[in-house]
Amino acid sequence: MKFSDARDRWIELTLKKREIQSELDEVQKELSAMNVVLSDVMRSEGLQNFRIEGVGLISLRTQVRASVTDQAMLKDAMERHGLESLLTVHTAKVKSLISDPDTEPALLSDLEKCVNVSEVKVPTLRK
Repeated sequence: MKFSDARDRWIELTLKKREIQSELDEVQKELSAMNVVLSDVMRSEGLQNFRIEGVGLISLRTQVRASVTDQAMLKDAMERHGLESLLTVHTAKVKSLISDPDTEPALLSDLEKCVNVSEVKVPTLRK
């Protein structure tokens, strides 16, 4: 392949990728908004899930969100419960502790003082 052909093909593919990425970004934005709408409608209709032939099962999945409101208090709480090794772990571990039904109540109580926790129902599609 000649340089000019390789260059032209590379430019063509790069421009196509940018166009597709831009379109995908728009679809993602609209889909995020529709997640809220669909989950609200499903809850108001009393639906936990539904199946569409050829598409799959659409169900409400609970997502736990947690953000630290007091880093020092979180550090103290984790150390009190022997979990100081988790202090370098991302909030995903804290979220999993909060979500875990086996987490001891005293730890949950301490975490609630320094972590803002919310649950969000998000529609998900499974084939």
